[in-house]
Amino acid sequence: MAKRKARPSRIKEFEKEIRKIGAGNDMVVIDLLETYKEQREQIEFIGRLINADRAEMEKALEGDSPPDLYKKLDDRYERHSRMFNSVCGTNDKTAKALADAMTAYRARAEAEEDESII
Repeated sequence: MAKRKARPSRIKEFEKEIRKIGAGNDMVVIDLLETYKEQREQIEFIGRLINADRAEMEKALEGDSPPDLYKKLDDRYERHSRMFNSVCGTNDKTAKALADAMTAYRARAEAEEDESII
């Protein structure tokens, strides 16, 4: 599993850009931002589960644990790792969709501004 670090600064960057372009009332942009935030929270939570899984696996190797315990812990670790990678992939797509929505909003706003000048 690739290590990924949560990027709360990216959320702040998105929020700053949304305020800058005035897209605070655009429902598509707001919904995508909320989805992005929720996915970041899921990523952090699953990351904590994975760390706990690792710690339990290390304890199982050191102690007098039943032989099948390590296998169960390893299976759980693998399941959490797949969940983590899945949510990360979805979150990357959400970030791209959010950036695209902000670009589209900016283009619409500029077009409306140009029409008002004419």
